[in-house]
Amino acid sequence: MTAIATGKAFAQRIPVGVTPEQAGVILEQRPELGNQLRQRLLNSGLSPNEIRARLRDAGFPSSFLDDYLPETGEAAPTPGEDVLGALAILGIPDLVEDVPPPIAEEDAQPVEENIDPGVSLFGLNVFRQATTQFAPIVFGPVDANYRLGPGDVLVLLLTGEVELSYQLEVNREGYIFVPQVGQVFVNNLTMEQLRQVLYARLGRAYSGIRRDNRGTTRVDVTVANVRVNSVRVLGEVVRPGTYTVPAMATVLGALYEAGGPRSGGNFRTVHVRRGGELVASVDLYDYLLRGEVPEDARLQAGDIIFVPIRGTRVTIVGEIKRPAAYELAPGEALRELIAAAGGLTAEAYLDNASIARILPPQERREAGENRTVLSVDLNDVLAPNGSTLPLEDGDSVTVFSIRGPRRNAVTISGSVWQPATYNLGAAMKLSDLIRLAGGLRPEAYLGRAQISRMRPDSSRFLVAVALPTNSINVVEEDPELREFDEVTIFSIPNFRPERTVTVHGAVRSPGTLAFTDSL
Repeated sequence: MTAIATGKAFAQRIPVGVTPEQAGVILEQRPELGNQLRQRLLNSGLSPNEIRARLRDAGFPSSFLDDYLPETGEAAPTPGEDVLGALAILGIPDLVEDVPPPIAEEDAQPVEENIDPGVSLFGLNVFRQATTQFAPIVFGPVDANYRLGPGDVLVLLLTGEVELSYQLEVNREGYIFVPQVGQVFVNNLTMEQLRQVLYARLGRAYSGIRRDNRGTTRVDVTVANVRVNSVRVLGEVVRPGTYTVPAMATVLGALYEAGGPRSGGNFRTVHVRRGGELVASVDLYDYLLRGEVPEDARLQAGDIIFVPIRGTRVTIVGEIKRPAAYELAPGEALRELIAAAGGLTAEAYLDNASIARILPPQERREAGENRTVLSVDLNDVLAPNGSTLPLEDGDSVTVFSIRGPRRNAVTISGSVWQPATYNLGAAMKLSDLIRLAGGLRPEAYLGRAQISRMRPDSSRFLVAVALPTNSINVVEEDPELREFDEVTIFSIPNFRPERTVTVHGAVRSPGTLAFTDSL
């Protein structure tokens, strides 16, 4: 193979958006790619002799990849561009495909539309993360819904009376060639359908093969390498263009490659068109809220993924578990918005929530009257058969917090063992509260306690209560407590003047010390 041919093969294998020069820099900066290449050769299912034979047939020296073969004990060197060209001949995915395409400078920080300050657009950051973990692998087993197509490589095993192994590639016309059987059309067949076809065709050549696989010869077929498809991602995405994705990829994989929808893109309806027809509409909230991957949106070569302009978008803040801006699908209202936001917090005030709305032009009677505020009872909205409250584009919902002190509660502080706020029981007296608080501490001042009591206008006044000097568990005056009372039990040390002694002269640390008895 000439150097020009090698360069073409290499250029066909690098990811979309990565130039050959950038790929060369990637190779220089990632010396671990040598060991990764060795692992891929090991997983390819090709023996060292088969690798050498394919390289020789393509014009490469048969020992061209010997340094990367699994049987070599030495560390694998960093591969160069010519090595990557050889990978294209073997049908092994290029190593630099694992590197996401560089983001153009104008797309590095995509311009987002104005959203309320401090409120993010739900789901936007998921697609902005640089990751390759979502990309489907091109090796290993495929699921039951995978449909075969040109470029797939199958492995057919016959065991029992006959011990044979064949590696079969689906050609452009959708056929595989099976020795002793001939051409078999497999295009668009699932794996189960393929097995039924092979049982019928192989049964004519081998008498020991039965459909229930209980004959003297057993049949097993797997996919060794899956094909790659070229798809286009258009509309409101960060990096629109053509992308090469594995045949197992869904709409989500293509959107990750394209950087995801822009802030002005539609998260509830992503179109998949095939041959000019709409074959699927994907709601990204199924994935973002419930982790459901749309299996019905499996991509095929030539598919177009189109992200239209956003629909109705509203903001919800306050006592909500996930405050953000959300996009509503047709027919969704306030109840669905609250569910998408994770529901209300425990401190949400249900009797009244606020909706700030932009008035439509026909309702703006005077200059400056562009907005209005609506009040809504969340008890009615969230009831099983509650009313449906539709929302408009640009609405901002605020869920308020419960305010004010705790109801049916009294507070005790000071020289008790468990100062805290307690429930106000029926006909509860001061002695009952002191017992709930564990009793008085030894340093408690028994001459007087204090109750701060609230008037109807929320102002407070003090009620003095004298405590006995002969018992710390029985009170002399035992008034009945009221809601919002705050009881204070004083401590004797609080009434003592501060006593000190000063030391100065020929000492190491002169100063003032606290005075204690028997000092």
